[in-house]
Amino acid sequence: MAEASPPPAPAPYVRPARRDELDALAVLARRAFIDDPVFNYSANLKEPLSNDVDNSKRRTLEACHCMLFKMAFGLKARVMVVAVPEASSEKETSRKTKERLAATCIWMPPGKRMGFEHPMILLRSGIFRVIRGWGVNGLMRLGLEYPDGIEKTWKSIWKEQKIKDDQGKGYLSLLVHEMFAKMPEEIIMLDASTSKSRDQYVHLGFRLEKPFMVGKGKANSVGYSEKGGPGMELYGMAKWGSLAHSPGQKDA
Repeated sequence: MAEASPPPAPAPYVRPARRDELDALAVLARRAFIDDPVFNYSANLKEPLSNDVDNSKRRTLEACHCMLFKMAFGLKARVMVVAVPEASSEKETSRKTKERLAATCIWMPPGKRMGFEHPMILLRSGIFRVIRGWGVNGLMRLGLEYPDGIEKTWKSIWKEQKIKDDQGKGYLSLLVHEMFAKMPEEIIMLDASTSKSRDQYVHLGFRLEKPFMVGKGKANSVGYSEKGGPGMELYGMAKWGSLAHSPGQKDA
């Protein structure tokens, strides 16, 4: 008699991240943002980093993401992950599965951002390791110049009311739709740092509301250091909830 095959592992699912997963979250974010314009600019890079080559700049990028996740936990943000159950051996059933983290996101509470207005949380989150790698100038770019740009964009959106290779597997959609279900009546805002991510968010129901520029005169369009460069075009986006009206929408 042929031996019955074990049942398939459960489907990927969204759950809150845990503080004991900080290292895994930092690696996951580093892999996802290895060539992100904002982080290229903050690190003052002149050439791309690689997920396959370890060096001090890559370690600083990972330390930066670890700092951001620590700050997110400290500010009571919703740090969510997509967990993919995996059987640890062929003989184990779905009741004895391990899981790996395939995607993650941070949803900040309304009116809060990760920046210098929370000095004690910054200190506890490992800011000095990032300063050693990027210098004060790099931290100012990430902690002031970029957040100021997106905050002005979000305020403008509000004013006008009268956001293994696991790519392509739907994990971003899982994270976004989990948030939509959690807060169906609210306006959800985010920023996109590449045209690809902008288009992905549009496909998921966000609208491109306001492009904004960062690094003009200091970086090229993908964030690498370039004196007199055009800077990066980034995108403020919003998803309008059931109780909100998008700009130009009229009551029935």
